[in-house]
Amino acid sequence: MASLKNSSVLEKDIVPAVARASAPPRHSVRPAPPRKRRYRDDSGLAAALDVVGERWTLLIVRELLRAARRYGELLDALAGIGTNLLVNRLRDLEAAGLLRRVLVATPQSAVVYELTDRGRALDAAVNALETWGAANVEL
Repeated sequence: MASLKNSSVLEKDIVPAVARASAPPRHSVRPAPPRKRRYRDDSGLAAALDVVGERWTLLIVRELLRAARRYGELLDALAGIGTNLLVNRLRDLEAAGLLRRVLVATPQSAVVYELTDRGRALDAAVNALETWGAANVEL
């Protein structure tokens, strides 16, 4: 009778452990991003704004045009941006193919964000907007 009692205890303890082992890890599952509002216009400008028109996005691109950056460096360079907003914008830019995450091994393992060729193609547009803003908007 003792062996039956012990076997039921073991079975009760093992089943949840097996179920936990076969379940996907929680940390690797990202929730689906919310649907973004899009312009109902077929122009190239509307298409560009669908990708980079959200608040802070072009400022992030500007920082990455200067150099590849770690998350903390971007956070420091963009005074006033919230951590959750920065993460969301980085994910959006990565999903759009404008930046990539690169694992750098030295001096310690870290992820840096760098623009892809598609992201670097925004250089002229960002510079033109910066020049226009400096000339036409009071700071």
